[in-house]
Amino acid sequence: GNGVLYENVDAPDTPWHESAQPSGIGPTTYNFANGFSGTTEMNGGTLGLANDGSLGTSVGQANEASTIIYGGHNGSTTGVTIDNAIVLGTDVPLTLQTNKDVTSTQTGAISGDGSIIKTGTGDLIFDGDQKIYTGETIVEAGRLIAGHANVFSPFATQNIRPGATLDLNGTDQTVGSLIN
Repeated sequence: GNGVLYENVDAPDTPWHESAQPSGIGPTTYNFANGFSGTTEMNGGTLGLANDGSLGTSVGQANEASTIIYGGHNGSTTGVTIDNAIVLGTDVPLTLQTNKDVTSTQTGAISGDGSIIKTGTGDLIFDGDQKIYTGETIVEAGRLIAGHANVFSPFATQNIRPGATLDLNGTDQTVGSLIN
């Protein structure tokens, strides 16, 4: 094996109702919708979201550099829509990954003093609540797409790497600055 642990979690049947804490062991994948309502603390691990309701109504708290994989579980091209808010710790980078042929959506707010790094060749749509984090947005691969006007953080520098796309989708956006 490759030393990666895949743990399939159906939160109502776990003791994690108050605090789920994926860590650096390997991906923790939430496969089913659930009623989880605590805090999902991200402490250096990878969290795979295979279902729209994977996190219930919990709030994501990125305490250390971590990764969220949106949909595309086990090679599927099925995306997800995640309504949960995410709070970034000070200077904490959070990687949001969408894989090839997957389009997913983040509708929940993203706030805090950390940064967002979009990876993977798929598409990620920022929609719903405005994203108001103060760190940088780095689009390394694929497309980060605006779902509506002024959804991108007005405080964040948008850093678009070669071959990646920040797609305004015909909308007006106010951003801290743009590096292309």
